[in-house]
Amino acid sequence: RDYNVVYGQHGRLILLDISKPDRIRKLATFHFPDEGDPRGIRVDSDEKRAWIGDRSFGVWCFDISDPAKPNLIGGVPVSGESDYGYFKDGVLFADSTAGGGFWAIDVSDPDSPTKIGYYWDGIWTPRSHHQGKANALYVHMWQYGLKVLDISRPSAIRLATELRLNLVNAAFKVRGDSLFAVSFEKGAYHLVAYDLKNPLSPKLGSRTPLPVPGIPIKFSFAGDDL
Repeated sequence: RDYNVVYGQHGRLILLDISKPDRIRKLATFHFPDEGDPRGIRVDSDEKRAWIGDRSFGVWCFDISDPAKPNLIGGVPVSGESDYGYFKDGVLFADSTAGGGFWAIDVSDPDSPTKIGYYWDGIWTPRSHHQGKANALYVHMWQYGLKVLDISRPSAIRLATELRLNLVNAAFKVRGDSLFAVSFEKGAYHLVAYDLKNPLSPKLGSRTPLPVPGIPIKFSFAGDDL
């Protein structure tokens, strides 16, 4: 559709009409309960619902089938400042950036999302980013690298393996059958590539030095959102 969903740190959900890039206009603004602190956002593939991680609450679900009238239809509290979510088979995996772990939330009924699983590895560290592929969830653990979680059973999430990397901010992405990450190794930044043909057991493919003067905070592929 020709609209975009935007969120603001001080508790606002904004929908913009971008059908005419030279005349972008605001369709609607929704104010979160108690102001809120919305961060990560995911829109369903059918573009009827938006799921938003609110650090002050947990996860909210909005009906955006009519972009001019966003409607809050449900939510579930999640401890630890939830930022991002990964969907798989009607389950939302929501992180806790303050170190609280991961929640598996059954969202098959958006009006009444239900927690059905939880994972915590005992390490207190901010999880600033995660992505998934099939039954694998790749979790950014800062200087601890990436953890690969097996989410085939949402009620019993388990650690499959770990990738020892000195990650830079949120600089990793899953693209097709590959995972790319920016890691600081031996005094230099490298673009590290892994083969994900077996998503739960990534295989190292290559390490390419990055001749950059500063810290590479983020990278994008052609066609990606910034």
